[in-house]
Amino acid sequence: MEKSPVEILIFEDSPAQSMVTMLAESRKPVFSVQQVRTLADGLSLLRSRNFDAIIVDLDLPDSQGLETALAVRDQTRQTPIIVITGSDDEEAALEALQTDIHDYLNKVEVTGALLKHSIRSAIQRQRDLQAQRMSEQRFYSFMNNLAAPAWIKDLDGRYVFWSAGNAPPLSSFFPDRTGKTDEDGFPQETARQLRENDARVLATMTSQQMVEVMCVDGVEHHFIVNKFPILGAEGKATGVGGIALNITEGVRATEALRLSEARFRALHDESPVMIFTLDADGTIISTNSACTDQLGYRDYELTGQSVLKIFHEENRSAIVQQLERCRQNPDQVYRWQSRKIRKDGELLWVEETARVVYNLNGALNVLVVCQDITERKRAEEAILKSEKKFVTVFQKAPALLAITTLKHGIFIDVNETMLQTLGYRRDQMIGRSALELNLWEDLSDRNAILEALEETGSANNIEVRIRGKDGQTHTCLFSAEYIGFNGDQYILSLVEDITARKVMEEALRQREETLRLFVEHSPVPIVMVDKDMKYVYASRRWFKAFGLKDMDVRDRSHYDIFPDIPERWKEVHRRCLAGATERNEADHWERDDGTSVWTHWEITPWYKNSKEIGGLVILAEDITARKQAEQEIVRLNAEVAARAVELEKANLELEAFNYTVAHDLRSPLNLISGHCQIMMEACGVTLDEECRAYLQQTYDGALRMNKLISALLDFSRMAHAEPHRENLDLSAMALAVAAELRRSAPERNVDFRISEGVVLDGDRELLRVVLDNLLGNAYKYTSKRDDAAIDFGATEIDGEPACFVRDNGPGFDMSDAGNLFIPFRRLTGTSEQRGFGIGLATVDRIIRRHGGRIWAEGEPGKGATFYFTVGARG
Repeated sequence: MEKSPVEILIFEDSPAQSMVTMLAESRKPVFSVQQVRTLADGLSLLRSRNFDAIIVDLDLPDSQGLETALAVRDQTRQTPIIVITGSDDEEAALEALQTDIHDYLNKVEVTGALLKHSIRSAIQRQRDLQAQRMSEQRFYSFMNNLAAPAWIKDLDGRYVFWSAGNAPPLSSFFPDRTGKTDEDGFPQETARQLRENDARVLATMTSQQMVEVMCVDGVEHHFIVNKFPILGAEGKATGVGGIALNITEGVRATEALRLSEARFRALHDESPVMIFTLDADGTIISTNSACTDQLGYRDYELTGQSVLKIFHEENRSAIVQQLERCRQNPDQVYRWQSRKIRKDGELLWVEETARVVYNLNGALNVLVVCQDITERKRAEEAILKSEKKFVTVFQKAPALLAITTLKHGIFIDVNETMLQTLGYRRDQMIGRSALELNLWEDLSDRNAILEALEETGSANNIEVRIRGKDGQTHTCLFSAEYIGFNGDQYILSLVEDITARKVMEEALRQREETLRLFVEHSPVPIVMVDKDMKYVYASRRWFKAFGLKDMDVRDRSHYDIFPDIPERWKEVHRRCLAGATERNEADHWERDDGTSVWTHWEITPWYKNSKEIGGLVILAEDITARKQAEQEIVRLNAEVAARAVELEKANLELEAFNYTVAHDLRSPLNLISGHCQIMMEACGVTLDEECRAYLQQTYDGALRMNKLISALLDFSRMAHAEPHRENLDLSAMALAVAAELRRSAPERNVDFRISEGVVLDGDRELLRVVLDNLLGNAYKYTSKRDDAAIDFGATEIDGEPACFVRDNGPGFDMSDAGNLFIPFRRLTGTSEQRGFGIGLATVDRIIRRHGGRIWAEGEPGKGATFYFTVGARG
């Protein structure tokens, strides 16, 4: 095959036939020559085509000197350039050769052979340079793109080439080490190790592989390093090259694997759950200690046996199916519960987890982890039994209980207490939310509960107000927390209705305030202290009595305020704080100024609750004035007693006088009435009408005077009569009095209405006097009524039993009621009725001698009612 000619471009302004002829005569190689006369024409031509070599004359019309050749070089750096010049300037030639000019020839010395040789040498040298550059580019490209660091160090250990590659950490910690030594970047010990390894390579002149540990950022990194000698032209070492593979992760992984295996072995051997390894046929390959401990077998008794041996016969077919599922789906994990049989025949409930694993040979095994759940199964049975109890407790709990959905708060279940408290039926609440039912009195309460649930997962005793169906507001303590059912979350709410408690708390607050006001405004000096004798409340009189004025005594000790209090008082306080109550009606002591003071004091404990003593109530009253008054009273009582003796003596003398006067008056009265009666019988027919009238008036006056004396004697006797009490049938006594009154005036038609069963404890004779007077007055004052009616009975007034006598006579004005029981005092308008005015006074004395009282009610024209009571027998 014929080779292509060598393309030559000649820059020459003079005819160049000699060089063209020289080149044309060459057959090996064949040259194709083209000539240009100016630099500009040549540069233009070079822009459009390439040549194998260029010959440049340095003396052109438009350019002279070495700059001409350099201009051509800059136009085409890939083409070799030969300079032709008529000058024999060695310095110019040397300068040309130093600027990538391949040859420098003198026109005078040029021959065809020399020119041909120069062209071929220039072309070959250009090709060699290009090959060298390409090789260097490939080397650097290869080295710089290695995933591992690579380097070359000279014999002094200085890096002449460095490529950190893309492998951390050296790529980031040592981006460029050219011109540096190991001591410039590594710790001293690491640098020493690296230099020793380099020395071994240079000493043996062989490639060596080693593991080097480098510390970067305080962390050890492991590398597999290939180090080899770099040889020069003469076969001598000029340096050391190296390539490093970062195996840090591998080392760490190996260590982690070793630790993992150790942990697995420890976990496998020491695990409290049973672990079996089965082959594909269900034969036991290995067990851990828990298997032997919990099943009662030795390891050799299980290994090599079918796993079905240790299962209850009712579970064996299911176990075969489960193992088959594992084999068919090796990436799946399967769980089931079954019963195993211990060596002693006892049954164990186990929960098993199984999946396929492969051994080192790639054979399929099944790893089974078994947990003894016998106790859990028993607990589950107990839980099932207790579920009914839970439902009962839930429904019958005294607190309001509800279960609602997490998202919308829909009621899933509520208990009976909530239904009863809020007044809803179950179907009215289930499926609806509290918002729909308008249960929240204040929505901020609901927001507070939701915020607490979101922040902590529970809400505890948040005070809220909930509205019932009837609109009544309940104050409640609301607690809630998340609970899970069948994988879903709900909210369990417990609501305690504290409405009554709040009312009680308010009542307690009011009572405490009342107590404070009571103590503060108490008319006696009183103070409440706690168990530490610190003041709680104190009355104003206490401040005044003990000269405390406006002192702030809150939380101050009684002993701080009165530091000189004697020990005997502190002992009293200690006894009272232990539960005693002590008092002294009149404690006498002398003041420092010598004045005598009497004090009445009482100390009693007060209780926080039924058992715990909260402190003391101390009452201390200055009774000096009272003691002085008592002493004066004792003196006066002595005087009164002396006067009473004198008065009693005077009364006895007066009674004796009254009796004597009455007796002495009765004798002449009896004589006058007797003589008048004799004269009427003996001489009445002979006397004229006027004389008979005088005589009759004298007789009537004597008789009236005699009755008055009897009434006075009875009235006087009643003042000292002592009742002889017995159970009396006053109804029977009143009937007897009524019968006597009817006999005294048979012509009258009076309706006596006497209640039965009126029984009192009193003196028979004295109460007969009472009924004689009260029924007699009623009979007397109804004498002008044709429809006269008199009632006797019993009633209850202000919780006290009382008897009454009622008539429909003329009555009286209540303004005169106070005069009814005053001796000899007669009411206006009663003068036409006979009487002495001491009958009701006598009744009043008898009732008071019985410890009772008597009073009357009336209205003019509407009759009168007399009430009386008798006190209990004393």
